[in-house]
Amino acid sequence: MQKILAEYNFDWPTYTGPLEKTKEEINEIETVLEKAPHDRESLKKEVGDLLFSVLNLSRKLDIHPSEALLSTLESIFSRLESMERML
Repeated sequence: MQKILAEYNFDWPTYTGPLEKTKEEINEIETVLEKAPHDRESLKKEVGDLLFSVLNLSRKLDIHPSEALLSTLESIFSRLESMERML
């Protein structure tokens, strides 16, 4: 989808655009949480916008998002296993 949007010039030339957009989307989630924390539809829309922005950022950084997420999950599981061994 992002590649299609880029064909219509709905894209940023560098990573700074999607990085700023990601920050903006986080602020929008915070605003919804402050004003209407139980508005699930608004929160769902804003979280979707955030995820799209993060995916766009990863594309601009030439980082495959699933590889990045997998790397993080592996680190978390490794820490949990270490904590379990310590207990």
